[in-house]
Amino acid sequence: VALSTVTAVSPTSVTSGDGTGNYTFVITGTNLTGGSANLVNSSGANVAFDTVTVDSATQITGVVAKSSVPGSGEPYDVKVTAASGLTATLTDQINVDQQPVYSTAAGSLGTINDGGRTGASFTVAAADPESGGDPVYTLESGSLPPGLSFASTSSGAVISGDADAVGSNTTSNFTIRAKDAASNVSDRAFSITVTAP
Repeated sequence: VALSTVTAVSPTSVTSGDGTGNYTFVITGTNLTGGSANLVNSSGANVAFDTVTVDSATQITGVVAKSSVPGSGEPYDVKVTAASGLTATLTDQINVDQQPVYSTAAGSLGTINDGGRTGASFTVAAADPESGGDPVYTLESGSLPPGLSFASTSSGAVISGDADAVGSNTTSNFTIRAKDAASNVSDRAFSITVTAP
């Protein structure tokens, strides 16, 4: 009996958008003729495709309603069942609406001693677990200490410059947003304190 294999699925990252409509997944492998396919969520439950089309011995197309594939079930496995009943599974393949993940802890980024000092620099970094691409950073709310500027770079959100002198210790609170290529966003709150001379 020829065993089916599953070698890939595309896409591996999907966004739910407004939750309506379908996802279409193209599954590639070998000996798929007469077979079928389904998804398996993170708790091990099968998620049936609404339609399964065996395009060829090496390709199956599965269509499923977005509402059947919530983000809470990620990552999803792809399982192919051969005509013989034997199965092949490709694990942890599909993620839904996965937001950028910060590697910089929320809270204080640090203190600039004696306002007016030069060369302050802080970096806030996040990564997109789906695409591996660099998120784009924006200053979503709040404000930076006067004299510092904000830049979105491939290595993170960089806050740098020469803080203006302050008459008393001053803490600036702000929220940075990281947005990935699929428009998923993560916000995180930070602060920087400038101390008086």
